[in-house]
Amino acid sequence: MFKTYRYRESWGGGSTSRSLKTFEKHKSKIGNLVSIKGYVYFGKHGVNHSAVMLTGTFGTMRLGGFSWGYNGEGPRGLRTLLENLKIREDEIQRVLKFEHSWTKTGVVWEIKPEPKIALGFYKKQNGDKVFVVNHNDVTHEISYYDVGDKNLKKIAVKEFNWVPYVLDIQICVNGFYEMPDGKIALISYADNVMMKFGYRLDGESSKDCNYEDMVGWKRRSDLQDYPNAIDPRLPYVFDLHWDIKFTSQLNDVLSKGYHEDIESIRELAKKHNLL
Repeated sequence: MFKTYRYRESWGGGSTSRSLKTFEKHKSKIGNLVSIKGYVYFGKHGVNHSAVMLTGTFGTMRLGGFSWGYNGEGPRGLRTLLENLKIREDEIQRVLKFEHSWTKTGVVWEIKPEPKIALGFYKKQNGDKVFVVNHNDVTHEISYYDVGDKNLKKIAVKEFNWVPYVLDIQICVNGFYEMPDGKIALISYADNVMMKFGYRLDGESSKDCNYEDMVGWKRRSDLQDYPNAIDPRLPYVFDLHWDIKFTSQLNDVLSKGYHEDIESIRELAKKHNLL
């Protein structure tokens, strides 16, 4: 049975330096951070205490060495804690300015950490598509490309309000796919910025398509070559040693006979029943 982790720093030992060390020791045990709260509670001995509660996906951790609302060790320690958690500077300044009162109990402030933005395609409010390539949790910026534009752009995480753009496709470069009409295509390249990919039918030149055009294609991981290929691919060992990929290239090398490793090539071709 899953048991939620629960850590409470005992009052009386809640110095700022100790709380920072405790945080480093126990932070991994509460999982991904969900919220940070500063609050005042009524203690066992009839005294109000301030604390910071960290809530994660696996549990909670209460630390008593931090405070806010004045200049001192407690607020400086709180800043250090929030910086370690990669909280934005404007949020840090916001909570440090809250009045610290020993007479009122309850939550004084709360921070919801930025969600990690997944890399991939999104759609803006105006319908334009973008490709997100990085979420920098130090500068709190998202790096992205507008689809069709090779210029890298950035936006603050707090301004990010795009929705995921999901395509039911899986592009594997150099992989074979069965098209809706039954033809077999080899994917030659994929460009996420332009949302385009290239494919080649057996014996034909490469063609370019938009990602949306690939919906309905079926990945054929069972294929290593076109069925009944016009120019069959060779076993990978030929490519590995001599950059010979296709039967036509092998025949050309064998017919000319002046390759420096011609004997080794002939011997391997016999081994694979290619002669």
